[in-house]
Amino acid sequence: MRKSFPIQLKRLVTAALDSGGEVKNNLPSFAQLKEEALSDTETIIGGESFRSPVIEKAGGNGTRQLLFNRLTRDKGQFLIEEAVVNFLSAQTSLPFARMIIRDCKSGRHLDPDRLLPPDCAFTPSRLLKVRVEFDRHHKRMKSEFFPVNLKTYRGAGSEGEFYFNREAGRLAYGNLTGRGALLSLFHEIAHAWQYADSGRSAKKDFSSLFSFLSLRLHNLGVRMEAYKNGAISEEKFHHFIDLAREKLAEKGIKLDTESIITENPEPPENSIIFTAHSGKRFFFHSQAFTNALKAYIQTERDAWAQAILALRMVRNRGFNLEPGFRKLKDFRNYIHPHLENYCASINSQLEMDIQRLRPKNKKNAGRNPRLTSQLS
Repeated sequence: MRKSFPIQLKRLVTAALDSGGEVKNNLPSFAQLKEEALSDTETIIGGESFRSPVIEKAGGNGTRQLLFNRLTRDKGQFLIEEAVVNFLSAQTSLPFARMIIRDCKSGRHLDPDRLLPPDCAFTPSRLLKVRVEFDRHHKRMKSEFFPVNLKTYRGAGSEGEFYFNREAGRLAYGNLTGRGALLSLFHEIAHAWQYADSGRSAKKDFSSLFSFLSLRLHNLGVRMEAYKNGAISEEKFHHFIDLAREKLAEKGIKLDTESIITENPEPPENSIIFTAHSGKRFFFHSQAFTNALKAYIQTERDAWAQAILALRMVRNRGFNLEPGFRKLKDFRNYIHPHLENYCASINSQLEMDIQRLRPKNKKNAGRNPRLTSQLS
């Protein structure tokens, strides 16, 4: 993310609080959707939770659905209003949501849509369903989105994951009423800007490389068991070893084939260990793999740092979105388990020193100075 991002973030926060400027996408505004959703509804009381009926309009390409939902958080201090548009059709028309967060004490409001990069929108994660399949023609993984009926969605108090989907251009959210939920929302907004700035996703890059590695080594583990059981010849087994070595080398991964042939259980120095489903441990060296993992971990930490910065900017303007986060330890206790989960998911199949991938400096050994500065 650019070093100038804090300056850009300041402008975005100002626009989100003052509702200045335009949201750079072609979707209807929150006000337009709210007016449409409530057009046939009696007047609602300002501070109460409310859910409108789902309005459906049939068209040539299917059915458009619209819902307005209002709920409270932090003991009634804030109101979260969302207008959700959904499509039931054979066409790939993705759901989207507009939202406003209102401070009942000051009367001010925050428009989170103005924090998003161009051509990006929010959507409830329960409505963004994706089927991932292998495209044999193009020889790559592809994502297919399929519709979910809006009538099954219970509003922004529903459980769900927070994530940014770069293919859909959607920032998916779950329960916005929970403690730390808005910090998680800002974290994903930072990921959306990371992708907007670079055109790449470090998480996607690492996941693709890790999936490629896993597929090759899981298959090789199966071939090894087949060889031990006499189902394939030694010549055929060596062919599979060479094939895996060549394919992995194309990705900058050097597989230790000698340990496979000799069945040496001791890993070479500084090697990374991968455990296949068969239980076989494979050893490899790869600067490309290490760099991809390091970039992934760094972008996660950077996104948390930017989320805290955004939250503090909003708070300094009199809009305390997370009143339960008062001290340094409150932020740490919420964020650090997320950081550890990234490492734990990687270590479930890999044996490597994740700690050495983390940036260090003399003052804060083992900590990310950017993250530490925002936690201070």
